[in-house]
Amino acid sequence: MRRRSISNRLASTLLGVLAAGLLGFEGTAHAQSVSVDYGAERTWAGEPNRVTFSVANATEYGEPVLPEVDGVTMRYLGATNTATSITIINGVRRESSSVDLVIEITPDGPGTFRIPSIAIDVDGRIHESKPFAFTAIEPENDGRLIVDIERAGGPVYLGEPVDLVLRIWVRPFRSDEHEVTINDSTTWRLIKHGDSDWGPFEETLQELARSGRRPAGRLVNRAEGEYYLFELTRQLRPTGIGSIDDLSDVEIAMSYPLGLTESRSRSIFRRSELEFTGLMPITARAEVRDIDVMPLPEEGRPEDFRGAVGDFIVRAGARPTNVAVGDPITLTLLVGSVDGDETVLETLRPPPLADLPDLTSRFRIPKDPIAGEVEDTIKVFSQTLRPRSDEVTEIPPIPFSFFDPDSGSYRTVWTQAIPIRVSPAETLAASDIVRAGDAPAAAGGSIPTDDADQPLETGLRANFAVSEDLLAVDRRTLGTTTYGLLAVPPVGFAALALLVARRRWRESHPDVLRARGARGRALARLRNERSPAAIAETLRSYVCDCSGRPATSLTASETLALVRSTGADASVLAGLDELLKAGERAGYGGEEATGPDRCEEAAAFVRSLDRCDWSRTKETAR
Repeated sequence: MRRRSISNRLASTLLGVLAAGLLGFEGTAHAQSVSVDYGAERTWAGEPNRVTFSVANATEYGEPVLPEVDGVTMRYLGATNTATSITIINGVRRESSSVDLVIEITPDGPGTFRIPSIAIDVDGRIHESKPFAFTAIEPENDGRLIVDIERAGGPVYLGEPVDLVLRIWVRPFRSDEHEVTINDSTTWRLIKHGDSDWGPFEETLQELARSGRRPAGRLVNRAEGEYYLFELTRQLRPTGIGSIDDLSDVEIAMSYPLGLTESRSRSIFRRSELEFTGLMPITARAEVRDIDVMPLPEEGRPEDFRGAVGDFIVRAGARPTNVAVGDPITLTLLVGSVDGDETVLETLRPPPLADLPDLTSRFRIPKDPIAGEVEDTIKVFSQTLRPRSDEVTEIPPIPFSFFDPDSGSYRTVWTQAIPIRVSPAETLAASDIVRAGDAPAAAGGSIPTDDADQPLETGLRANFAVSEDLLAVDRRTLGTTTYGLLAVPPVGFAALALLVARRRWRESHPDVLRARGARGRALARLRNERSPAAIAETLRSYVCDCSGRPATSLTASETLALVRSTGADASVLAGLDELLKAGERAGYGGEEATGPDRCEEAAAFVRSLDRCDWSRTKETAR
């Protein structure tokens, strides 16, 4: 009996342990919590300050109720930094989740702003932030950033192409304490491309981005001291008199460093790691220098002038050159730009052929406007001429007048005369058409009818030998070769249309093509890179290509934010963060080469990121 009772107690104990283990594996959840981060107490006017509700272990949450406060703009950015973790300790499985609900508060100007409570619904319960205040300070440029637009040369005439240069001067940031000067690459990344208004230079930036390049900065001296100078060029053709549109609206924004400090994180790439203590947002509007557009002079303007500005040559050809009176002759005019300027040819007009007396006295010319076609640096015009008489022996020289901005005067060039032969036109009277043989014409031009009463064999039919072979129907079938030849034109046209459509699609979707080649370009560069800064810049360029941002226009934090929005794994984000920060710190001074293992690690991150959903970054940009 005693052994039996001991056995029963042992069985009960084992069952209890087993039940506890099973319950442990069913898991428990962490308690729900909501905390609030009120952002910075001091910020910059126009720079957003963020209030963040950090919600842990909640299943549902609503949008916050935003109060109206004078002088600030509030915007709910939605859920960010969503994370879920599962831990199993001693057989106990625990799940936890977290999400940040971010509200952006942007002060319109300097001052102190008091923000009342903000309420948010989490799993049916209302959570409120406490009222708080923050102060916004007006940023002071103080010559740190200077922007101007300039054109070298003399006056600019209406219709003349203008080569403009956007110059961005940035005072290099130096830290005497750490004996470090920020290089031009890091300085360019501090320019806020999305917050800047680039005007017509936006196209130049996009062209650089498509080729994976950026403007190079060089150290130059101004009266105010030493500066990094970045230059962007663009050719425009003014369409109105006065100042060029959009140039006065060009405004550049950047985040200027306030200081450096020792980083709390360590890395094998640098013996001494530094990071910014703060960034001040500054802007500078472009100063436009001496680019007023003048009208073309009235004095000396030829009657055949049709608005051409530049330097041109003109040639002419005709076919056929042996015709009868009234027959068409195709006259071809070729107008070439001596300067090789293709943009002027797009709107170039032909000489007024129908208004040239020397030409119209010899030829009949349509008054319809001529449509030309641009081929490289030449525009081709075609017009039909019909000689008025057989006394015409040539197509006379044709003038082409234009304004030469280099000399400031009008010039006229002429084509060579084209010899032609014109013979009299052959005309037939109606009686000649109906008479047969040598029969005399009927009086009054009437048609004789004597043949109508003659037998068929003695009339018109007598000229032909009639046989059954002539009346037989010839039925022939088309062979395979004939069908194949008939199919060549439509197939060729379809292939040509497909090529043209593909080319137009490529021209209208440069960002898609850029994203498709992002992985290959990044991996090719990483095979040859050995410096932390170069590896980081390659990774930033890859993210820019995939997300459609301008090349190398992102900081490390902006790059991580874009990658995070694609749903990348936490391990990838952590490793990417380390590589980007190592490269950013390497920009503060000298840098040491790294080994192939680090390059292969960066290449592995690129392969992982290539599987992410980059379309989310485009939705974020909108």
